[in-house]
Amino acid sequence: MKKARSKGLLEKFENLIAQIYAEVVAALHSLYTKSIDIPNLESEKFNNIW
Repeated sequence: MKKARSKGLLEKFENLIAQIYAEVVAALHSLYTKSIDIPNLESEKFNNIW
């Protein structure tokens, strides 16, 4: 019984890691795409100010 229980726990743990990994990758991807867009917007603002 203990082996089956620990196996189920391991599967839950692996699913949790996979979910966290997917969220981190998605967050990094959105940050990366935003960081490409932001400098263009800021340079336009600075050009308007100066």
